Amino acid sequence: AGENPGGILHSVDGGATWRYAIASTEIVGGAGRIELTYSTYDPSVAYAGVQAGHGGSGLLRSDDGGASWVNTIEGTVRGHLDWLGGQGWYDNALAVHPFSVDTVLVGGVWLWRTMMTGEKQDVMEPTGFAERLWDQAGTIVSYVDGLGHYFGAEGVVFVGFLDSGFTDISAIENSSVEIRYGQGTQMAHRFHSDDSAVQGENCFSLAHDRNEYQDYVEVPFTAWDIDSGRQLAVSFRDNANDSTFNLIGLTTSGPCAMLSNEQVFVHKYDYDASSPHDSLAQYGGLTRGTMYMVLPVLRDASTVWDPASIPVQTTRISYVYATGLLKRTSDRNIDLAWDAHADHHGIIPIGIDEASNDFWILNTNDGGVALSTDGGKIFDERDRSFAGFNTSQFYGVDKMPGAARYVGGTQDNGCLVSFGNANNRRGWMQLDIFACGDGFDALWNPQSGQKVIASSYFNNILYSTDAGATWHGVSNLPDPGVFATSLDHSPYAPDVVFVLGLQGVWRSADWVQTFELAPIDSAWAPSILGKVRASLATDSVVWAGYGLDSDPARTLWYSTDGGYTYSPSKLPTIANAPQTLISGLATHPTDAGTAYALFSRDKAPKILQTTDFGQTWEDISGFSESTSGVSVRGFPDVAVYDLLVMPHGPNVMWAGTDIGLFQTKSHGSEWNYAHNGLPAVAVWRMRLRDDEIVVATHGRGVWTVPWAQVDVSVEDDVRTELPKSFSLEQNYPNPFNPTTTVTFSVPSQSRVRLTVFDATGRKVGVLTDKDYAPGVHELVWDAGAFASGIYFCRMEAAGNLIRTQKMMLVK
Repeated sequence: AGENPGGILHSVDGGATWRYAIASTEIVGGAGRIELTYSTYDPSVAYAGVQAGHGGSGLLRSDDGGASWVNTIEGTVRGHLDWLGGQGWYDNALAVHPFSVDTVLVGGVWLWRTMMTGEKQDVMEPTGFAERLWDQAGTIVSYVDGLGHYFGAEGVVFVGFLDSGFTDISAIENSSVEIRYGQGTQMAHRFHSDDSAVQGENCFSLAHDRNEYQDYVEVPFTAWDIDSGRQLAVSFRDNANDSTFNLIGLTTSGPCAMLSNEQVFVHKYDYDASSPHDSLAQYGGLTRGTMYMVLPVLRDASTVWDPASIPVQTTRISYVYATGLLKRTSDRNIDLAWDAHADHHGIIPIGIDEASNDFWILNTNDGGVALSTDGGKIFDERDRSFAGFNTSQFYGVDKMPGAARYVGGTQDNGCLVSFGNANNRRGWMQLDIFACGDGFDALWNPQSGQKVIASSYFNNILYSTDAGATWHGVSNLPDPGVFATSLDHSPYAPDVVFVLGLQGVWRSADWVQTFELAPIDSAWAPSILGKVRASLATDSVVWAGYGLDSDPARTLWYSTDGGYTYSPSKLPTIANAPQTLISGLATHPTDAGTAYALFSRDKAPKILQTTDFGQTWEDISGFSESTSGVSVRGFPDVAVYDLLVMPHGPNVMWAGTDIGLFQTKSHGSEWNYAHNGLPAVAVWRMRLRDDEIVVATHGRGVWTVPWAQVDVSVEDDVRTELPKSFSLEQNYPNPFNPTTTVTFSVPSQSRVRLTVFDATGRKVGVLTDKDYAPGVHELVWDAGAFASGIYFCRMEAAGNLIRTQKMMLVK
């Protein structure tokens, strides 16, 4: 968009020089990102799959090795086949039949087979014309496309197709029109769709026929058919539902009511100032007789929209003939997605027998890997069969206390609970009480194995109080949140659950039965990357937020009163600070004031550590010390999603990155790839539960390792340092059953006494009472003879020095 229209480039000299083979503005339906492929049977034939127009799909063909391209259209059905399902370029995959240059497999949300007929034709259907807009005067209004992408250039701006089935008019009923701002007013049909569960760019894809007619109101523009000189009826989608037509600057994140989504519809009907048109003044009426739909925004976001003083501006819209299009048909009777999971990212046809036209299809999708041995009629999901190829994409995971059972959220595979089967490739159950879709954070109560929580998008939360035998949906959370649901709890108060929302952080003290809001302030601006994380060290500290940026909406907030009130952290003052949204958030197992903000910004710090509740930040990934954008500490320049500090050796950390686990044994002074048997796959979540570290990967399922097997011996330069003060670390594991390790530090030769008390203050045992040399020491307490509950370990040293840690025994 803008000065560079994009499109397909062609080179005949090995890439030394390039020319446009076709620009995006020449592609029927427009073009977002473009996927390219060619025929292995005849390499001169190539295809391009495009994100077209308002989120639809387009297909182009070249017969001369990419030098020139022809748009294709469907000849048997109205409009363009939408295999992307409105989701965009990231769901774009295509391949050519191994024995036929005229048969193409296209996939995104759906997977189809389409065949070229060889016939060319002109397109005049309402779903086949191109819309072009000219700003003749004024600078107040610009336009975005149906996915919220800004067209800011002066002059010709390509808008693209109307969606298939969007309108009911014929080609001959279209005419050239003008929308005239600052040149009078007219009445318009006002519609609104209250879909509170939708967020961000998904708001731009709301179905038009689901809008409900409200009333007939005045708007500060007029619409005219300039071919016949008649004034036209118009409608608009009142996005904020405030009974007026008003524009704001381009805004694509947050709740729908706050976005720039005031769509204008120009109809074929004559304008009547006294009463609305009968065909329009009804549910879904804005789709009837619609010639054009445009999405205006303020060109300058700082401009104040004043309907009484709008500068003169005219937007002209006309349709053009799209000539020389190659006709195609799509095999709708063999919907190739029927047996394969949605969201297809790769299609590999495998030729078997040319004489019989026999070929296989290997397909990669969000469900894993699927194989068809009959040309696409039936697919077998290989990771769900006994092939044993685990490709589950987990976002979140947790473990049942005292049992080998797990719960997690996965991309497009919903919420899963395991049956306790030791085989990591089998034995998971999908929760079906509602369409989970994308699953996210999950919680298992460490004090009660009967309580478990799973979640999917937009704060859809499931809970169980019988260890997953039955499930219930949470209906009392009034905040849909962002797409990626984020929730957490403290191991010390696991019934208290925190949920990230559009207004702040929601707190439930009774296992998601009731909620109360801890509002942040007016600067709180939700983003899909937001996180809420309860401290692993105490039940009084909670962290939440979206980033560390000069924008006050992108900062981290912390609570020291159990999540009732929050304070903002300060911005990092380090060199080359990320200044962006976070990609992860983590806390320290024993130090309540320590937290870690994780990032994915290129050539910028990936892990920022604070030890004073966000007042200062330190880069422990080695990018702030570099002038080349390469870490001086060995950390990769990739996204980081989670971080785990080993409680039995705090100098040892694991960082979950886009390319696997990286570890440090020196508190961040040096990082290396962790060669511990885990594949080099994205790691999104890590948890310490019982005696295990549980790792959720995005593509290879869930992995575990006993934490005692993790080598926490520190590097020599760290090992030689003696403690500077007495300290009593948090016991680990905690909660525990029945043994736990207590670690304490002694800076000089001293007598140390460790005593254990129960919740009533009764002394139940003495772990040690003797002299210790300077250094770090560990003791193991076996509580097998004691009942479940809260216990306290008190350290007495140096005469009157006392340190205390709370411990939790769960049997």
